[in-house]
Amino acid sequence: MQNTDFYASLLNFGSDWKITHVDVHHDRREVEVFVEYQLEVGRSPETGELCPIYDHREVRSWRHLDTMQYKTFIRARVPRVRTPSGEVVTIRVPWAEPSSRHSLLFESWAIELLLATKNKSETARLLRLSWDQLQRIMDRAVERGLAHREEEFEASYQAGQFQLTALAIDEKCYRRGRQFVTVVSDPQNGRVLEVAEGRTSEATQSALESALSPWHLRKIEAVSVDLAASYRHAVERVLPQARIVYDKFHLMRLLSDAIDQTRREEVQEQEILKKTRFLWLKPADRLSQREQDKFERINQVQLRTAEAWRIRENYRAIYATCRTWKEAFQYFLQWKKHAQSSLLRPIRTVVRTFEQHLDGILSYFDYPISNARAERLNGKIQEIIVIAKGFRSLANLRVAILFFTGNLKLLPQFSQ
Repeated sequence: MQNTDFYASLLNFGSDWKITHVDVHHDRREVEVFVEYQLEVGRSPETGELCPIYDHREVRSWRHLDTMQYKTFIRARVPRVRTPSGEVVTIRVPWAEPSSRHSLLFESWAIELLLATKNKSETARLLRLSWDQLQRIMDRAVERGLAHREEEFEASYQAGQFQLTALAIDEKCYRRGRQFVTVVSDPQNGRVLEVAEGRTSEATQSALESALSPWHLRKIEAVSVDLAASYRHAVERVLPQARIVYDKFHLMRLLSDAIDQTRREEVQEQEILKKTRFLWLKPADRLSQREQDKFERINQVQLRTAEAWRIRENYRAIYATCRTWKEAFQYFLQWKKHAQSSLLRPIRTVVRTFEQHLDGILSYFDYPISNARAERLNGKIQEIIVIAKGFRSLANLRVAILFFTGNLKLLPQFSQ
């Protein structure tokens, strides 16, 4: 009786449920708390109306928070009710979500511990759960979080406060053999919205349509992408009203690659260029004092690599000096003229690429978004992959990415 009163005061499931007895198994270090429904009627989980009890299901078990070092389980025969339509359904219990085998408190603790450790295997060991049991908790948490996110979007839209007007699309290699996922994220808040397998136009379209509802998609004004045609085609198909903004960091990377290609061609003639690759790839303001001294000595020599570097730095200034689309267009025309006059083949190739995508490049000055936060999210995704030592399936990878980087409300809601 003392055990029964003790657990009744701790669990407090309400007057509808009564703890009938508690069994303690010292041999396997487990506690079983048996709960019984007390009323002759129950609420339909769909309508909430009171209906007569039809029968009781077999005894079910839910893992609860441990009692000291003992695993604790709640056991009960949950009633079924007959609704006015004649359907027989199981009522909801106050301590767990439907179809769950863990209590709300236990799931909350598992989620918080997993967020702290970021290691599924270690969390499963600490909680004395199987890997699959913890995966199911993560699955439910992400499903719950996505539902909450949709409700928040709907509420903010109805209140005229919907602020998600831009998206970022990037790729992430997640397995050997160059296997990629497409990641759609929110560049303003730095959160992943959806993940899809592959980096094709179809994969991108699937990710966009899964990330947001049709009315949400119509509110998107701009999308930051790299120069991949698959991303552009998907955006044009799904978001015809949105402006494509080519990510400035990808553009700078193309110019950096052109510098490196020029250096590799010239190093055969100029010994001074040996072991200087990273000097040319770094922006001037990020060089250490020692690197700056070395760079100045090399830069005084009339080198094609130095000329390519100056062309890149001149292009970088477009983002610092121009404020409008018109200013950027005039600056680009001057920069292009100088770059083409250099006669550097790698640079001229990049210039032609920029000309073909000029609208998307200049769109940045109307919508100053980039993939900077998307790249940081890619770093977090890589950390998830490394800690997990790979994933059995893409579905599990998607859940892990949304769990750790989706900024979702993962914890269950308590009814009491």
